[in-house]
Amino acid sequence: EASLSPADDKKAYLAGAGVNFRAGAHKQYSNQAFVAQEEIVKAVTGKSLEAHLQEHVFAPLSMHNTSFDTYERDPGAYVPMVGVEKVALDFDRFLKLKHPAAGLFSSAPDLLKLGQCMLNAGAHGNGRIIHRHTLAEMTRPQTTGIPSILPDDWTAEQEFGLTWIIPSRSRSIIYKAIYGHNGW
Repeated sequence: EASLSPADDKKAYLAGAGVNFRAGAHKQYSNQAFVAQEEIVKAVTGKSLEAHLQEHVFAPLSMHNTSFDTYERDPGAYVPMVGVEKVALDFDRFLKLKHPAAGLFSSAPDLLKLGQCMLNAGAHGNGRIIHRHTLAEMTRPQTTGIPSILPDDWTAEQEFGLTWIIPSRSRSIIYKAIYGHNGW
């Protein structure tokens, strides 16, 4: 029997992924964590991650060009991904996967709307998109003092919040008091 790949069935792949180390013993960037997050959202809300994000984040912020299928609807509106040949990425298969770790597409104006909301402590208009305590945990280093398992050397220069990278000694584009994500 052939082993499952993430493209075959994300939930089955997650269930068979195993554990690399005891929680808190090391830190390692993990796309599987985003698959787990997607499954948690489905279990709690009964909705897909896409539907949940559309209802609670993208629609309230009028982020009309952000989704897991935005690129497919209008590929000419997006800057092509550079370097995919270096990782042997099957881009068409990648798009169909709609992977929660790297399948969300957006536009600069939409990202600015999200950024403004985060600068406003999660508030937008008369409402709140992200609870201030949640935002504080997203942007607080959660991995300080935990040794890194290095797929490459960038993780040693980063701390991780919930979702965001918080550079500590970074030479990347994200550094100092800024948080973000410099991945796909």
